[in-house]
Amino acid sequence: MTCAPGKRDFTVYRGSNAPVIQMRLRNPDGSLQDLTGHDLILTVSVSDGEIVASLSNGGLTIDHTGLIVWAPSLEGSRRVRVGRYNQYAFERRQPDGEQYPLLVGLITGVDYPNAD
Repeated sequence: MTCAPGKRDFTVYRGSNAPVIQMRLRNPDGSLQDLTGHDLILTVSVSDGEIVASLSNGGLTIDHTGLIVWAPSLEGSRRVRVGRYNQYAFERRQPDGEQYPLLVGLITGVDYPNAD
């Protein structure tokens, strides 16, 4: 199976843990994809390395409606560089070991006045 990832950019407000990515994975007919036994991995390049979030190890959540959410920790959002320099990749890992990129792009880090 060949899979070309979609491209989408996001914004992270440094010092905020508001959700950044919220999406549902759908089949061409509009039905939700079955993620049973699969893992989703988000890797974000940041100032001092990477932020890695997944369904299996935390950082990504999925609810009963199929909504997948990434809300960075306060510390994680502060690690995102100011500007449009942070690349990310969102991939699906299947039980057979196959890995498919789903979404790639840039995350823009924005500073704003906050008390903490």
